[in-house]
Amino acid sequence: MGKSQSIQSYVPQQIQSLYETGKHHHDAFEYKQALYYYKRAVDEIKSISKPCNNIIQFQFDLYLKICDIYTWDFKLTEASDLSQKLYQLAKKLQQSIRMAQYLDIQGDINRLQYKLDQALTNYNKSLEIKLKLLENNEPEITRSYDRVGHIYALEGKYNSALCMFKKALELKLALHDGNDYHADIANSYCMLAKIYNRQGRYDEALTICDKSLQIRLSIYGNNHPQIADSYTNLGTIYDNHNKYDDAICMYERSLKIHLSITCGNHFDIAELFNIIGKVYRKQGKYDDALSMHHKSLKIQLSVFSGNHIHLSYTYDNIGLVYSGQGKYNDALSMHQKSLQIKLSIFHRHHYDVAISYYNIADVYFNQGKHHAAIVMHKRSLKIRLSTLDHNNTEIAISYSGIAKVYKYQGNYDEALSMYEKSLKIMLLVYGYNHIEVSSVYTNIGCIYCILGEYDKALPIYEKSLKIKLSILDTNDLEVAGLYNNIANIYDRQSNYDKALSMYNKSLEIRLLLLDSNHHDIAISYNNIGIIYRNQGEYSKALSMHQKSLEITLSLLGNNHVDVATFYDNIGIIYQCQAKYSEAISMYEKSLELKLLAFDDSHISVAASYYNLGNVYLEQIEYDKALDMYHKSLEIMLPTYGHGHIEVANVYSKIGLVYTRQDKYEESLSMLQKSLKIRLAVFGQHHTLVADSYNCIGVTYRRHGKYSQALVMFEKSLQIKLLLLDHNHKEIAQLYNNIGVIYNQQGHYDQAVAMYQKSIKIKLSVYGNNHADVATTYDNIGNVYRNQGLYNEAICKYQKSLDIKLSIFGYNNTKVYQSYNLIGNIYFLQGKADQSIIAYEKSLEIALSLFDHDHLAVAKNYHNIGLAYSYQGKYDQALSMYEKALEIKLSVVGHYHDSIAVSCINMGSIYHNIGKYNEALSMLRKALRIKLSLLNGNHISAEITALYNNIGSLYRLQGKHDSALFLFNKSLKMISSIMDYDHSGVAASYYNIGVVYFDLNKLDQSLDMYKKSLRIKLSRLGYNHFDISYEYNAIAVIYKHQGKYEEALGMLKKSIKIQLSALGQNNTVVTLSYSYTNMGEIYKDQEKYDKALCMHLNSFNIRLSIPNSNHNDVEQSYQQVVSMYSIQSKYYHTLSINQKANKIFASGYEEAHPSIAISQSPMSNSVDQSHPNDSFSTLK
Repeated sequence: MGKSQSIQSYVPQQIQSLYETGKHHHDAFEYKQALYYYKRAVDEIKSISKPCNNIIQFQFDLYLKICDIYTWDFKLTEASDLSQKLYQLAKKLQQSIRMAQYLDIQGDINRLQYKLDQALTNYNKSLEIKLKLLENNEPEITRSYDRVGHIYALEGKYNSALCMFKKALELKLALHDGNDYHADIANSYCMLAKIYNRQGRYDEALTICDKSLQIRLSIYGNNHPQIADSYTNLGTIYDNHNKYDDAICMYERSLKIHLSITCGNHFDIAELFNIIGKVYRKQGKYDDALSMHHKSLKIQLSVFSGNHIHLSYTYDNIGLVYSGQGKYNDALSMHQKSLQIKLSIFHRHHYDVAISYYNIADVYFNQGKHHAAIVMHKRSLKIRLSTLDHNNTEIAISYSGIAKVYKYQGNYDEALSMYEKSLKIMLLVYGYNHIEVSSVYTNIGCIYCILGEYDKALPIYEKSLKIKLSILDTNDLEVAGLYNNIANIYDRQSNYDKALSMYNKSLEIRLLLLDSNHHDIAISYNNIGIIYRNQGEYSKALSMHQKSLEITLSLLGNNHVDVATFYDNIGIIYQCQAKYSEAISMYEKSLELKLLAFDDSHISVAASYYNLGNVYLEQIEYDKALDMYHKSLEIMLPTYGHGHIEVANVYSKIGLVYTRQDKYEESLSMLQKSLKIRLAVFGQHHTLVADSYNCIGVTYRRHGKYSQALVMFEKSLQIKLLLLDHNHKEIAQLYNNIGVIYNQQGHYDQAVAMYQKSIKIKLSVYGNNHADVATTYDNIGNVYRNQGLYNEAICKYQKSLDIKLSIFGYNNTKVYQSYNLIGNIYFLQGKADQSIIAYEKSLEIALSLFDHDHLAVAKNYHNIGLAYSYQGKYDQALSMYEKALEIKLSVVGHYHDSIAVSCINMGSIYHNIGKYNEALSMLRKALRIKLSLLNGNHISAEITALYNNIGSLYRLQGKHDSALFLFNKSLKMISSIMDYDHSGVAASYYNIGVVYFDLNKLDQSLDMYKKSLRIKLSRLGYNHFDISYEYNAIAVIYKHQGKYEEALGMLKKSIKIQLSALGQNNTVVTLSYSYTNMGEIYKDQEKYDKALCMHLNSFNIRLSIPNSNHNDVEQSYQQVVSMYSIQSKYYHTLSINQKANKIFASGYEEAHPSIAISQSPMSNSVDQSHPNDSFSTLK
């Protein structure tokens, strides 16, 4: 405040000298010294017994100066006390202008206390007084307009602030006769630039800020604090515009000036170090940022005494850097230090206290302490609502902060509500075209994306992008961020080409603007890696994730928690490649870092356990998988509560493990829990709800409840067709699952149609060389196998194997599975040697990948056992089955479905060597296990198959009534759960026909065989290998009834089908039986040449079968000899005798494969039995 010469002339020289010395220090920002001299001057005045008005006015001016220092030092209590003295002096002087000055200082105190309404009231009262007393062009009036504008700016009322600053500018221009080259004019331009900057009007802000700079340069030259101030303002605009390098350049210019004109320990230098530190933090240069903030802190500690507010701001800045580094405990310590300072200076409801609560909330959020974060955010919001206008942008920021926590808690409706509140304020304050509005749109888009409402999310992202592009450069980092968000939508929609294009656009911008070693570059590489992973291009994906990891390690070091994310992503790639050991190694590295950074109850630790569970699940390590999922759940439930979507995801995984373990009730319970949560969170129409229906469908399917499974899959498909593009990979997966059901129901044409739909989508999404494409080829192969189209099945399996080998290499579980499938087909074709080669390849892979007591190894022993059994090598077969059983018992215990399978296999061996009691014991054990697993629900396709097999053994023991009882029981059961034309129904009819044949009830037997034949023809068509059994059986009946032509017709059909299915060079024993049967009919018809031809065909087939049954070969030999004898061809008899003796001398095992009840490879069903007549028939 200036004083007239007349006032000073009445002030004693000593007091004036003290005042001038104080003012000198004041102008040099040496506030301690200034305060010392001002207070000495005040003491001198107080010593005057009767001061005159001039002395009182001088005292008033001194108090104003002291108040200025108190407010600068945030000693608001002292400032308030002194303000009351100013009020008393103003009243005593009875000068309105002094009252206006008091009101200004009181308004300043209110402003610093963030009592903005009171500040505005005082400023407006002061302005009103000045307008009455002074001319319009008085500098005091312009200062009042500036003060009012400042309050409007703090309230976020930027248009009102602009109005005030423009009024002040207009008066200043008038005061200086329109000449804008004046310091006051430059100051007004600075204020206007700050408002434009906050409104996102960066070009206008830069223009007017530069104007201010040019004025100041013309007045002060290059090296003045005001020039430094202009550079700082320009830096702030560049900073908000995300032009960080330009911002740093401006700040460093400002710093250079301050360093050249002041001592190194000046407050303004400390402030600049803080500002530069903030930019480094935004750039991810955390070490540089910390260095700047610590420099600032060192100066402030030397300048300020005690708990100064600016120290608290620096502690906040350091806390934000620690958060960026993942050092959350250190961050919390800094923010709490800051809070303590603020509470010591202000009341608990001060705006700055709200900022500390907000910062602490953000740390709690990052620590996964979501409830604590909400509490802090709400405290912050409550203060802001009490101190700010309800349409202030700071309140919008609080709403957004709360929304972020709700989003991670899975409270999506609440999150959306908060973001919409925030958006409403932002639109009101900034209008549509502002960067903050764009940011809120982006956040809302994220919620819709999580909810699976991509049609809503994408337009919102595009709206946000449009705003950013209208304000920012096309190559701006915020634009790059939005390209990422849009890419994420395309990724979820399986539009991988579009997603990749967006991620690459984002990466190009970041590479242009950032150092190649920047964290955001690492994020871009990571995102591109995810797309490559989804496309099945695992090598490219791994390369991207490793690039990402290298950058992060170079920035943050080996022990930073953010590194864990990249280990996780690499782990997922290894998991997709079925490289489980490598995947586990990555997940464990990630877990180690998380446990280092957080306590063991942090939500990110739960995520690691979840990932490990997924690997163990794929490794068939079910107990380990369950242990991991339960660990994950134990952390999630206290953090999220029981209704969170992540909890639902874990329930779903636990349900899937129980499904694989055949724990049907437990599985359904978990899956229903998961579904209930997902429905509560998302409603009916969400992809995760569809996933729940799909998982429940898988459980029903595995349990043989095919109709219920189909309902679930169709429900899931209906939702996904509604939400996703019809060419989406998840639609393809559902077509695949429906195809599996049709295949298991025997609806083979419908199954193939579904698989073709699935593969058409997969080929369009992934191209030819993808693991999911291979899986569908396998499934189509399975249908062809069930249709008896073995060559076509082999073709599909081989296609699948070629893809897997090209993607995964040889030693991989998926390749192991392919060799098993191919081995199965060779087995069904009777090519036992080739099947053993395939199974042994599969076993070799399994032993290299898993422990020797792994279920995958047991499966191979089981399949090799089947092949040995077929070859009649029963001791070797039994040895394989026992190896398989030993492994299974060690892994799953006694009461498990796979144990039942082993019992069935061993029972088949005992059956084949005629040990029927031992066979019955094994099958009964299998039945007990199966029934115990069904928890009282004793109706299933597997139980009916076992009844059939036990019935077959009773039949072989001559217990026909018992056999007939079980076959009818099986028929009734299978008819209640399957369609009337299911293959299981046909099998029961067939077996009943066999018993009737044994009892010589030929008409009833024929009726059963024909029923079975009708079902198979409707299901399998006329050329399926299985049809040949019925034709053979019916031929037997006709032969016994003397209907030779009808019998021959049936056998010719049977032979034609077998040759068509298995090829002309077929060596399967079933074909030899058909030739033998035909030979016997020709013999009865006395057509001996034809009979001989048929028997020779049968004899040659049996001889060509490796390790063929001695008895079968001998029987065939006797039939050939009989034909030669009837025709008196003794030379031929002698010749074949010699040949036979040679063969018999080489040695045969005593028993031959009889597959009446042997289990087919990788199947839980049991082959049907066939009539045992004087004809040689398939057993």
